[in-house]
Amino acid sequence: MDVTQFNTILSRLDKIDKEIHELKTSINKDIKGNCEKMAGHVEFVERVYDTVKSPMYFVCNQINKISGNQIEDTGQRDDE
Repeated sequence: MDVTQFNTILSRLDKIDKEIHELKTSINKDIKGNCEKMAGHVEFVERVYDTVKSPMYFVCNQINKISGNQIEDTGQRDDE
């Protein structure tokens, strides 16, 4: 391998190293931050649902009884 080829390889490795660094920075800064925000939002929605599900199902069951529909619902989500 001559010096020119070696320098070309080093140059390409430097370029790849810089691109990897940019990707890692982007992942740590933008993507990770957005994922943490989304996780916080999901937790918020789940807490709200847990708070309102019992009263909501009670009202729905009362309406169903009045309208003649006898649907028993335990207040559980399908994924629980």
